[in-house]
Amino acid sequence: MTRKKAIDLLHSVSLFQTLDEGELEKIVGFIQEIDFKSRDIIVQQGKPSGGMFIIATPKARAKVIAQLFGDKKIELATLKTNDFFGEVSLLEGGAATASVQAITAMSCYFLSTASFNIVRIGFPKIGNKIGSIVADEVCSRIRTLHGQLIGVSEEVQVIQSKKTKSSRIGVLKTKRVTADFIKNNLQLFKGINFFDTLTELELDVLRKYFKRVDVAKGSAIFQQREILDRCYIIVKGAVQITTTQRGRISKIGVCGPGEMIGELAFTDRKTTITASTARENAILFEISDKALAKMYQDNIVLWYRCQDLLYWALGRLLRAVDNQMVRLMGQK
Repeated sequence: MTRKKAIDLLHSVSLFQTLDEGELEKIVGFIQEIDFKSRDIIVQQGKPSGGMFIIATPKARAKVIAQLFGDKKIELATLKTNDFFGEVSLLEGGAATASVQAITAMSCYFLSTASFNIVRIGFPKIGNKIGSIVADEVCSRIRTLHGQLIGVSEEVQVIQSKKTKSSRIGVLKTKRVTADFIKNNLQLFKGINFFDTLTELELDVLRKYFKRVDVAKGSAIFQQREILDRCYIIVKGAVQITTTQRGRISKIGVCGPGEMIGELAFTDRKTTITASTARENAILFEISDKALAKMYQDNIVLWYRCQDLLYWALGRLLRAVDNQMVRLMGQK
């Protein structure tokens, strides 16, 4: 693989089209070329992909396969030259929700999750550009899959549902996150993803941009089809996620400490596809557009960290929706 050949290929891939020549030069140094034979499994469902692959060989093809229950499999898509896969692992590094198998012999360019993390730390502007594009694609896929998921769920009748009953709705009251709250709850933060990577000093800086929201059990945090200029990190308690179709509420799942809610609508600026209600008394941290804009001006390093958190949450959400879809399809 020559550097020029790699840069030319990256130029043709949507994920890298916002990067200039100098930025692509920096990325190319982290990319490996890997050869695969026909029928090789490139990515194995249930195992981490380890990073993102780009098909480099002209006229090459690969197929995406989901393993359902037992020996049942379903082919989801066919990939061709310049297509990429495994990109969600750059955001959150979890296990693949489907396998990718080479149909023809091919070479792939590979950017490992570990290498991308080095890029994010050493060249945060580049990392954020790539993360932003992946996040946009993830948002689009989540919305598409959510619509399909509801349809499949109704077919197999596996989602628990009941007649619509409104949660208590009111304006959520926010307050400052005080230094005493951080100091008195350090052990709580040490057990929560993202916060456990921050020093006490960083937590103290971060609190100035977040708002604390105390939500009583049974209270709505946001409604379905609502436009959000904010999202939330759950610090304490549990939040029920639901969706309403044809006047009936279906339970999607429960989120707990360290998880983010509202991140989809907050990122793509479209309406929410679910509603959220406090399942028990909960404490949330609110991240608003206004707060992020101020953080960008005051402390861009912290802003990049928060963007990484947002991308991680979106990757987790897509993985959960993917897994739910595969599970339901296996029951059809």
